Amino acid sequence: RMASATEEAIHALIAEQFGVDTRSIEFRTVQDQRQALETDIRRIRSFPLLPSGLVVGGAIYDVDTGALTPVDTVS
Repeated sequence: RMASATEEAIHALIAEQFGVDTRSIEFRTVQDQRQALETDIRRIRSFPLLPSGLVVGGAIYDVDTGALTPVDTVS
């Protein structure tokens, strides 16, 4: 649900199904997984305390198929 619903929808679903008010919790949903991962990769690669030339990459996991899709971005 974190990639397919909004914060509001997740809060509403939990309230409806379990009667728990979770509005004080931030679930940090991601609407565009690839863009979020590319941003994280660039952030890690630019961290000044990591050695130059360190290989950094990522992948998106498909929960339905179990497939990993590698994601790379130009530094």
